[in-house]
Amino acid sequence: MSAAVDVAEEPRDRRRSAVAWGVLLTAAVIVYELTTQPGLAGLTLALKAGLRDFRTAFWLRIRDPNAGRGTAHFWLFVCTGMGLTCLAALGLLVTLFAIVISLRLRPGPVVADVAKGCGLTLLATFAVSLLAGVWAAVRAGLGGHRLWLSGTVHSFRRAGVWPPRPADRNAFPPLLALTGCGVVFVLLPGAYVVGMLLAPGVFARPRAGANPPAMVAFVFTWWVALAAFITTWNRVRARLTARTPADAWPDEPLPPDPADPYWDRWANG
Repeated sequence: MSAAVDVAEEPRDRRRSAVAWGVLLTAAVIVYELTTQPGLAGLTLALKAGLRDFRTAFWLRIRDPNAGRGTAHFWLFVCTGMGLTCLAALGLLVTLFAIVISLRLRPGPVVADVAKGCGLTLLATFAVSLLAGVWAAVRAGLGGHRLWLSGTVHSFRRAGVWPPRPADRNAFPPLLALTGCGVVFVLLPGAYVVGMLLAPGVFARPRAGANPPAMVAFVFTWWVALAAFITTWNRVRARLTARTPADAWPDEPLPPDPADPYWDRWANG
């Protein structure tokens, strides 16, 4: 059934993608004309990369009869959507710098504003993606759910078929590993940097010799978090990862609906 859904959706995917790009390009121009903020126009374009994941996230939250499971998968797909938006912002930033360097241009105010907007978008979407991935894992662990992440879930959302039964590989374990590394190597140091900016008297900068108690506490917390991540990784991955789509969504398929003219296509696929 998954293969039939994918084949049926390919032409429509291309049409939807072209329409979405046209709408977002128009929206970017309107945003720039109304606000004269090139950075917001860049953000509008970057959001296209994660638009499909955002739509699937809301569909899973609304369609899933189990609210806790739907919430966990909602934040999981928000994580991937924000991650793709972050990569798109990075791509826009790299492209902008490549054009400026290759053509030996002198960056003007507009170029500087676009670069600033892309940089802020990159940082903000990375932070939201990381926090969404952490909360998805925590929510699934508290509710006793297993998570599934793959691209063909979008096809089931477009076809309106429940429960999803994608045939491709579950990409959640690599995402879980990236999230864990992000917490240890980015989130904790980033939290200390924010502390230095907001409360420099408490969160002092590292220095040679004796360091303040806040720095010692941070180093101790960081090593504890790293050790916990390494020692519990196999158990957490086995606990949260769905081996099959039925592990993630154990619901029975809906009975045939004689009023649905497309039911025979899904049933015979």
